[in-house]
Amino acid sequence: MTPEQEAEWLATQREREAYEKKLWEELKDKPPKPPWVEFPDYDRYSMGWRMGGGEDHIFKLYVYFKKIDSEQLDKYKERYPEPKGWIGWYDE
Repeated sequence: MTPEQEAEWLATQREREAYEKKLWEELKDKPPKPPWVEFPDYDRYSMGWRMGGGEDHIFKLYVYFKKIDSEQLDKYKERYPEPKGWIGWYDE
């Protein structure tokens, strides 16, 4: 990796960390709903999770799950059990 590439990579990492921090401030008191609730018309393997609103929503869930502890995660799973077709999603 050249020094320029490394500098660009570090800048990208800092931007992502700043974005995740800002997003966490929005999510910590208002957790995102699971995908089957937020986008009930998308099936588990829809392309909608890889672009647009679905992709943004999955990233919010990623940030939220990354920040909460196991007790909070267990409460979330209890509140939003996986429906048929989504079994095992929390473990992916």
